[in-house]
Amino acid sequence: MGIQYKLDSIAPHFSQSEMDAMARMITLDLPKFFFDSAYVEQVKQFNGGEPENKYFKTKSGRCLPIDRFLNYSDTRLISDRAIKILNANVVWSMIEDRLGPNLLPFAAIPNGDFLCFDYRQGENRPAVVLWSHESSTEDHPSTLDVASNFDEFVNRLSMTYQQ
Repeated sequence: MGIQYKLDSIAPHFSQSEMDAMARMITLDLPKFFFDSAYVEQVKQFNGGEPENKYFKTKSGRCLPIDRFLNYSDTRLISDRAIKILNANVVWSMIEDRLGPNLLPFAAIPNGDFLCFDYRQGENRPAVVLWSHESSTEDHPSTLDVASNFDEFVNRLSMTYQQ
């Protein structure tokens, strides 16, 4: 099915150089880092958008909504503060000490948590996890499993809250 976005919500000015800058930062701690190609396709087309099919479940059954995907826009060209602070590089720099070297945030949850790619599996595609800002401490991230990869995550998104 894919992700369906509110078209008026897409952040302007996708910047490949912003995405490349993130990759350079991550590879300092994770030399074999790569962006999941399915995710790259989404972000290039729907940079920082709000999904209409926004509900997902953790593997433990907790259902939550996505507020917005993080964007890779040049922040110097963005006047909207809400979009500027949800730039992937900005978010990562604010919480990277509590993420550890294997997590990369890609979507914001309304309560301050983030969906992240989890690279602990090694060279396989990264898993999707929910990172908790309240439970995470420096170098000790707290996560819940969501999906084994981005495609599985996308296929399980729903437009309705499911208990």
